[in-house]
Amino acid sequence: MKTISCLLMTIVMGLVFSCAYQFPEVEQGTSMVSRKIGEAEALVFKKKYLKAEKQFSMLLKEFLPGSQEHEIVLYNLVLLNLDCNNPYADSAKAKKYLEEFVKIYPQSHYRTAIYIVERMRKDNHDLKSCKMELDRLRRALKVRDKSIKKLQSEIEAYKKIDWEREEKKRQIQR
Repeated sequence: MKTISCLLMTIVMGLVFSCAYQFPEVEQGTSMVSRKIGEAEALVFKKKYLKAEKQFSMLLKEFLPGSQEHEIVLYNLVLLNLDCNNPYADSAKAKKYLEEFVKIYPQSHYRTAIYIVERMRKDNHDLKSCKMELDRLRRALKVRDKSIKKLQSEIEAYKKIDWEREEKKRQIQR
């Protein structure tokens, strides 16, 4: 179940990251900026999450809030911290970046993608919680089944004792 949800999350994240430049792009005069952002995104795909976050954080400081570059970098930081494959994903950071993103870019095209990924992350967490509860209930059921089997064997033993007593009574009465 976790594998399937993480696989779906990975596919969505891949689509979302690859669509980063589908919306209004960073002005073409900034090929150096595009290259830096691309390098940071490549680190995510190589699963070098800490380096990617460090690079995105440095880029975030380089660009002015309200700029398209800042929007793309902030968007990537939100997604990076929501990625279920990222062992360093931090939902508190993701929430902080998301609040900043929504505050600065209320009309951004990226908001929908972020909300989808955030919802998938919450659903994945809910699935994990349900799985843990299910495992707990299965363990409790096994304990109960063992108790029932023990009681059944005790009942059978008492039946045998009763049967033996009845046999002895019959033998005595003869």
